[in-house]
Amino acid sequence: MHLFGKKQKSGESRKKQSNQNTIKQIGLDRKKLLKYKTPSDVKLFYQMPIFLVIGFVLFLTGGIWIQHNANAYRQRVLASSMQYGENLPLWGGTAKGNLSLGHTKLSRDGRTLAVEIKYDDAAHQVLSSYGNRYKLRLVDTKDNRMSDVKMSYGIFGTDGSGVLQIKSPNGFKDKSFVVMLIDNGQLVTTDDLTQTQQMNDGDLDKSITAELSDAGTNSNTTDSNDTNNDSKRKNLPPLYYVRLNAHNAVKNYRDWSNDSEVIEDLFIKDNLKKIKKSMLETKIKLKKTTKTLAEMNRRLAENKNDEVAQEGKNQLETSVSSLKTNYASLQKRYEKLENTTFNGDILNPKQKKYRVYTIENINYMN
Repeated sequence: MHLFGKKQKSGESRKKQSNQNTIKQIGLDRKKLLKYKTPSDVKLFYQMPIFLVIGFVLFLTGGIWIQHNANAYRQRVLASSMQYGENLPLWGGTAKGNLSLGHTKLSRDGRTLAVEIKYDDAAHQVLSSYGNRYKLRLVDTKDNRMSDVKMSYGIFGTDGSGVLQIKSPNGFKDKSFVVMLIDNGQLVTTDDLTQTQQMNDGDLDKSITAELSDAGTNSNTTDSNDTNNDSKRKNLPPLYYVRLNAHNAVKNYRDWSNDSEVIEDLFIKDNLKKIKKSMLETKIKLKKTTKTLAEMNRRLAENKNDEVAQEGKNQLETSVSSLKTNYASLQKRYEKLENTTFNGDILNPKQKKYRVYTIENINYMN
């Protein structure tokens, strides 16, 4: 019995519930239909500005990185110097002998650069063995002027190495410069007697000045101009040059007060080390050869007809004799060099006068 209303039939209740569910479903479907779906091309359209900004940033970063590396490489090239053992190029003239770069050392205070110039046998025959017979020319750049330096060139003995000394009161910048070596009076050979007289100092400097005058615009020169320059340079006397940078030299443990200390630190000590190393190697070879020779003698003691042992013995005896002679020679050289006292002016006579040329780009000298 229902007190507050008429009782609904079960069928009508289910129908009403079904209608409510249908209405809800229609509402959900309508919401789905009304929801906006962005097409893929429209999404890409909105993303393009972002990609553009990222690409621009990457391009800008890459450009800066390339420029930085290019500048760093350019500075390394401008600061580069010749390596130990490298032959000194000829900037002008022709020569039969070769000069090469030896040791380079920088004094403890960083104000004196000492450079060893090695001569081969042919160079000793055609070039002077006295430093004061050479002309010195210094080539610097506008951003590395070196007109205040003191420079000298002397030769250690009549058959030794040349020693170039450059003293800068304010030290050296980390930049390259070039020193030219010109023999003031070449030694005459029989082949030279028929050649024309060589140019004097004034003509030489005029020729060098003319060649270096367009150094700043060298990149714009034509092939014909280069050919003419090469032709002019061949008329010059042998003009060797060495490219240096004091910051690439070995830092020495002390400053130098005279030539004796310079040559001692520059190559005497190194030569002693090399001789001592050769002595040690020779001693080891001698020990091994002597041991093998004892083996051959033992074989022959047991079998006098051993032809292989006999032949080996003969060869080894020759080798032992040669090694002993070589060792004795090395030991004599070592003792002589170690016990020799050099005068403070051992490099005299030296050339102390020089002329400076200033150019835009030191690479023009290549």
